[in-house]
Amino acid sequence: MSEFRARIGRVRMKNGGADIHVFRARDPGVSDAGTQLLKHAREIVETAEDDRLVGHILVGLFSSGKTSTGFRYDPETFPVPRALFPVWFADILRRELITRSEAIGVFEEMFK
Repeated sequence: MSEFRARIGRVRMKNGGADIHVFRARDPGVSDAGTQLLKHAREIVETAEDDRLVGHILVGLFSSGKTSTGFRYDPETFPVPRALFPVWFADILRRELITRSEAIGVFEEMFK
């Protein structure tokens, strides 16, 4: 008997529930940007634990200088005014890209 395989890329829940998109890496052994994206997405979802994940933002950066974005934001579940999001995300990026890296560097220098 042959093995049946199906690739499901999207699942729609009954009764108006959320759409679920399944991202699959091309080759799990290859460490490319797509594989890293999936790894980070899994880490974010696992970090949530008992806290509900109520939104996300994804920014794709391409070698040509183009960008592409995707996001989910529901003001009912996360009541932050949309006008504050650009400044808030800029602060999150600053903290993650600069402050955290600098703090790790200083910590490693002090405790070598």
